[in-house]
Amino acid sequence: MNYSNINFESKPLTKTLDKIREKIEQETRSCYNSVLMNFYRNGNDSMGWHSDDENIYNPQAPIAS
Repeated sequence: MNYSNINFESKPLTKTLDKIREKIEQETRSCYNSVLMNFYRNGNDSMGWHSDDENIYNPQAPIAS
């Protein structure tokens, strides 16, 4: 998978993440095929303002956040 011009190795969802995905799909009545997670090392890390307009995304597909 390529995100923000960085290649990442895709890994299978863990059982816990798969259960979370299933619950989100039930609530949103949409299907999702991946999870993007950020690792925050401490209280000083954060995610800045951004848009989800990477060319890997289908512009018609929902993004649960």
